[in-house]
Amino acid sequence: GQAKDFLKQRDLSSLSQRLISLLENSKTPPMAQSVFLERIVIKSTGKVMFLPVNEIEWIEADDYYVKIHTAERSHLLRESMNELEKSLDPNQFQRIHRSIIVNLSLIKEIQTDFQNKSVVVLHNGKKLKMSRPRQELIERMSVRKTVKSDKTFE
Repeated sequence: GQAKDFLKQRDLSSLSQRLISLLENSKTPPMAQSVFLERIVIKSTGKVMFLPVNEIEWIEADDYYVKIHTAERSHLLRESMNELEKSLDPNQFQRIHRSIIVNLSLIKEIQTDFQNKSVVVLHNGKKLKMSRPRQELIERMSVRKTVKSDKTFE
């Protein structure tokens, strides 16, 4: 009995490792280049979590990691901002600063302070710094989204 249980446990562990490896290393087929991540694999001690990207509020660079912020908590992921940015849908996520990517649907407003520096305010009141060159892009994205949503209500 114990030997059988041990083998089952080992097989399960091996299977889960193969599954994780497949999920992490799956390459996007050439004809599906426009497909972006729907979930991010986050490993922590004793578990592997699959985080849906629509739960991400914003992402910040943190040394050799990125810190992914959701409504509930933050997650560390060993990945570069550039690599993560490439794998996220640009219609949903935009880099607003060299160290910050934001979920566009959660932007409440863009404020300018007394030094003419821009700040993005999220739905929950969180303020994120925005670099000047990125402000115009975000405003264009927001206007396009607003126009699109207005048309659906006509």
